[in-house]
Amino acid sequence: YGSYCMSLKKTLLVTCLLTASSSIFAAQTAELRTTGKIVPNSCDVTFANGGVVDFGEIKVADMKSDEQNVLPRKYLTWNVACGGPTAITATWVDNKAGDGVPSGSNPNGYLFSLGKDSAGTPIGHLIMHHGAGESVTVTGGVAGAGGTANVIRSLDNGATWVNSGYGEQSSVMPISYSAGTATFMPEPYTTYANNMVFTAYLTKGEDLVLTDALDFGASATMQIAYY
Repeated sequence: YGSYCMSLKKTLLVTCLLTASSSIFAAQTAELRTTGKIVPNSCDVTFANGGVVDFGEIKVADMKSDEQNVLPRKYLTWNVACGGPTAITATWVDNKAGDGVPSGSNPNGYLFSLGKDSAGTPIGHLIMHHGAGESVTVTGGVAGAGGTANVIRSLDNGATWVNSGYGEQSSVMPISYSAGTATFMPEPYTTYANNMVFTAYLTKGEDLVLTDALDFGASATMQIAYY
């Protein structure tokens, strides 16, 4: 759920080699090596309610048997606080990817598995998104109207970026944040905040084993990287 891990994309390693020699002491040398690392500002990620989204109990009698069941949306506050203006990207790991999703195809990584029933049938999928347009509130950088930024996504692992229609979270492509309206690149901000939207889609009731209580839920890990 709300767990996360940090990785660094840009580091600087400095190595210095000093040698000393002379015509008198040609065979005597001394080597000195120094190393160091410059890292970006650290960032802390926080989810409200400990990162838990509860869809509650759904009665079998209330489920549609012959079509997909869409549960009411849930919302959870999310924020990132950095030590200074820092450009970040975010990707997710679907910890239940092996359970699959009913659609059978997930090329953009937007669908996160809700587990499977006792017969091995995928129960459904979860979609997480920030919302359309300038939906993320930011500080400490050049923000857009109302101190907000757009969610952007990259199809080529960060080489180029495009505006993300609804700010969908993905397990296969990075997203980032930019106040740009024509040209998009990750921009540095000190804080990022948003009320993330969660929508659960359950497969048709007739395809699931519902003779006993059926627990469902997604498990995902958010990974923040410095751009």
